[in-house]
Amino acid sequence: TTGAPAVIFSSPPFKRVLLGALALFGAAAAQPARAESGWVPNDDDALLLDARLGRFRLGDGIRGYATPGGVCIDLADTIMALDLPVRLDKKLRRATGWVFDERRTFTIDREAATVQIMNKSSALAAHDIYDAPEGWCVDAKRLSAWLGVTLDADQTNAVLNIRSDTRLPVE
Repeated sequence: TTGAPAVIFSSPPFKRVLLGALALFGAAAAQPARAESGWVPNDDDALLLDARLGRFRLGDGIRGYATPGGVCIDLADTIMALDLPVRLDKKLRRATGWVFDERRTFTIDREAATVQIMNKSSALAAHDIYDAPEGWCVDAKRLSAWLGVTLDADQTNAVLNIRSDTRLPVE
């Protein structure tokens, strides 16, 4: 009986399970933004929101997720719906351009964990941007502040209401 544990621990199925668990742990450790926030995008939390600016419907919908802190929305879909001249480079993990006015430059640098609007820079928090299968999913409240508009996600009606104090170029 003293030799039995050695047989169990050296058996091929046990080694596969152990190696699989180590690989899974390594994959989770390689994604600090997800691990720090404690939430990972999943199909059960997925949303498709109809983007509305007053009486106008914008784009073909904006994908997103219900998160513990609210709603995150797909940055690429938002850029397309609002017709923003912002370039999203997933390889460099940067988004650069301007929003609603050429003087209002906009940069998200995920490597440096910063957001810069014109000359004002701030740090990214773990829950500001999630890596989703579709791309970057940005917290709607934070994106509202960065863009200078109100993005109100109404999950009950599957609508993203967009409001601004000034007329936007898409109007």
